[in-house]
Amino acid sequence: MSVPVLRSAHVYPVKSPAARACDTVAVEPWGLDGDRRWMLVDKAARAVTQRQQPSLARISAEPLPGGGVLLSAPGFPSLRVEGPGSGRMLTAELHRDTVVLEEAPGDAHDWLSAVLGTEVRLGHLDEPSHRRPVDPLFSRPGDMVSLADGYPLPVTTGSSLDALNALIAAGDRPEEGPLPMDRFRPDVVTGVVGPVRILDRVDRRLDR
Repeated sequence: MSVPVLRSAHVYPVKSPAARACDTVAVEPWGLDGDRRWMLVDKAARAVTQRQQPSLARISAEPLPGGGVLLSAPGFPSLRVEGPGSGRMLTAELHRDTVVLEEAPGDAHDWLSAVLGTEVRLGHLDEPSHRRPVDPLFSRPGDMVSLADGYPLPVTTGSSLDALNALIAAGDRPEEGPLPMDRFRPDVVTGVVGPVRILDRVDRRLDR
């Protein structure tokens, strides 16, 4: 039987900054291990993403033992943000969801605010096993998600991007293409040969 071939896997330790490629990664019920567990929040307690701040693409976040991240950006010294443990909680709006996050140390807020040129705070999703349910219209009871837009495992295919770029090239504005895959920020990119059988469980490992 034809099966999908894994082309690449990526995690985004902080929602919206640059991705990190993975050769092997564990798949948790709420998403890839370490994926989208940190998020920026503005003064109005709303999630900050590249939609509002395109310069987030300049920031890299490297996972650290214990759940922390090492932040870096051109022109700024790197900053080590320790894992959760502050005990200070903040409530934020992510699309139509309300999420409770553990607040990062103050130097993380200062560093990110300086890089972006606007006041932001950094929060961590400390308990993905129960903090944020998936939309019940499209899930089973008890399904949870990290800080991804809506679902635990964003997946796409290389052929989908090829088809999109072909449409752009044949359209009225061919100069807008071709678009790179990272524009769409998937966790998993597959190359599909033949029909795809959708799995009803994702608690396994992905290996390239």
